[in-house]
Amino acid sequence: MKKRINLFLLVMLQLAGCADAPGPAPQSGPEDPGARSNDPQVVLGRTWQWLGTQTPLEAVTVVEPGRYTVRFGKDGAAAIRFDCNSGGGDFQLSAGSIEFGNLFATRMACPPDSQDAIFMRQLEAARIFFVQGGVLYLDLFADGGTMRFEPAPEASGQPPQR
Repeated sequence: MKKRINLFLLVMLQLAGCADAPGPAPQSGPEDPGARSNDPQVVLGRTWQWLGTQTPLEAVTVVEPGRYTVRFGKDGAAAIRFDCNSGGGDFQLSAGSIEFGNLFATRMACPPDSQDAIFMRQLEAARIFFVQGGVLYLDLFADGGTMRFEPAPEASGQPPQR
């Protein structure tokens, strides 16, 4: 009986050791355009335009994404376009995590259809980021929703490819 218990314990310890052993790393990279990345380098130094937000209560659709952009500087400063206003603020970015400091903006009166206040409020609530399929996602605090961005077109004035 004692041998049987010892054998049982030995098998359990070996199984427990296997559970802690790391498996092979997932194979994803540049060759896999659908791979999910939480690498800050994928986001930094680029300008992203807001496509919309899905919240638990509603879907916010952006009619003109070019009116709402954010550029993540490598120095931790964000340059942001809030429709007819410009502004920015600082941000902290690490693997899969993002947090903006206080954001500021000029105070021009934007058109009646402006979503500038929503955009600012949601950016300030962002806590998690990832990029998948070339799209940037920002998850909001307390399961408040997910913002979706695409790379902004270059200065050539060409609309982005969707």
